Amino acid sequence: MKTLAGIYIVSYAAGLHILWGVALLCTSFDQWATPISPYFQLFGGHLSVALWLLSISAVALGGKIWANRVVLLLLCLIPQQALLMISAWASGFAIYQQQYADGVSRPFVFIFCDQLPNILAMLAHTGYVVEVTVAAFKQWLNVRKL
Repeated sequence: MKTLAGIYIVSYAAGLHILWGVALLCTSFDQWATPISPYFQLFGGHLSVALWLLSISAVALGGKIWANRVVLLLLCLIPQQALLMISAWASGFAIYQQQYADGVSRPFVFIFCDQLPNILAMLAHTGYVVEVTVAAFKQWLNVRKL
């Protein structure tokens, strides 16, 4: 499944997670940035979160580049999908509460416009994962017919 849209979607998500991971490794980047705040509860401190972000990005990019079976590609994309869903949930919660993870309150429209890219990235990636899942299922059906 080497579609151009898929390459862009996976690359965007991986780039986002790589930049967050590098920022966590290079600075005392605060854990209260809304899209990454849940990761600290799941994975621990800065180093642990950074390593998870970088490794999951590497798996997704590696799967997109080298996976020759759609099932393998799907397995490589699921961890990235999980990270995007967690970030989108945090962004949606911030929009709903009209408050960032660090406690700063802003108007609904302000936070909505600020956090919408995280939600759109998750939706685009979800669409691609569904496309890959359908292709994997079709491939499985073809194997079963033989």
